Amino acid sequence: MQLFKEMCDKVFSAVANALKRCPGYEGYAEKFTRISERVVEGTNKFWTSKDVLLPVILHVDCWKNNFMFKYVDGAVADVRIVDFQFSKVHSPAADVQCFLNANASEQLHRQHFDSLVEEYHGALQRTLRALGMHQQADAYPLRQLRADMDRAAVLGLFNSALRGLHLATESHSEQVGQAFKKSDESSAALAATYSNPECVSYLKYIAPIYESKGLL
Repeated sequence: MQLFKEMCDKVFSAVANALKRCPGYEGYAEKFTRISERVVEGTNKFWTSKDVLLPVILHVDCWKNNFMFKYVDGAVADVRIVDFQFSKVHSPAADVQCFLNANASEQLHRQHFDSLVEEYHGALQRTLRALGMHQQADAYPLRQLRADMDRAAVLGLFNSALRGLHLATESHSEQVGQAFKKSDESSAALAATYSNPECVSYLKYIAPIYESKGLL
């Protein structure tokens, strides 16, 4: 938890610094400077909760660089998932929050977030029924997944804040390596990764959303 706290301190500080440079978002920037401890506490409270209606095996570190795709004639023919050291058993809402907030573009969030959640729920239902788990499927309607996602919203907030690092792996991977080293270069490396225009636009988009959820 101490390592997670240190990571949150740096990431949310970088988010705040990025938003400070955006006219009209200075108030959100101030809130992000104070959010780290609350996110750590909320994350710990979620993962230690025993109130889980449908326990499933989770990946937890569910972002695009942990997925490997094999293409045949331009179409995906196979998928492999790697990096399972954080895996645990908990609510399926956790991986959905992590994956969509760490990976889906701003456009997808704006236009298709709800339909992606519905698609996931449909696949989950089909899998449960194929396994003969009809009672569990009946007890986990879409509204329950949405309610669980609200309880896991703090995970969405954290993974949204990681967006700068995820984008940096595409073009400035060396900056990511410096970002969490205990050195004078750490702050500069994070500032550079979070200056990405796509990242800034996304942060401006999600800040009011998480404020409305009472997380800022």
